[in-house]
Amino acid sequence: MHRHGALDSPDCPFCLGVEEDLRHLFTECPRLTPFWEKVLPGRAPPSCVRDAVESIAGLLSCHSALLGHTAALGVLWIIWKSRNRKVFDGILLDTAAMLVMLFEHLKLWTCRAPRKVDTAPLVDWCQLISHVN
Repeated sequence: MHRHGALDSPDCPFCLGVEEDLRHLFTECPRLTPFWEKVLPGRAPPSCVRDAVESIAGLLSCHSALLGHTAALGVLWIIWKSRNRKVFDGILLDTAAMLVMLFEHLKLWTCRAPRKVDTAPLVDWCQLISHVN
């Protein structure tokens, strides 16, 4: 956003002195370590956005490619939204808050899915990682 003139500094809002690029924003920022540990339990954190998408989509691929890609999009969307809450509102969302937000967004998205799509595995996965009932 700095390149587009929307922000004064190219630095990550969480890691002063570290330039915020796509890799840092979505995978390398240290604030995301506990988030990735919950989203991808027992796996190494992704090293780039492509790895993140493939790893998340892989968790649900036995059910449906659509569900896996929806989950991946949801995770990246929540990382982006949490970053913007810090930048524009000065609010720092912790891992628990990000997981609740992920659950809420994916639950809304599943309500809008075509009826022929079984969204239960996506909701189950999200409940498992967020401990939301």
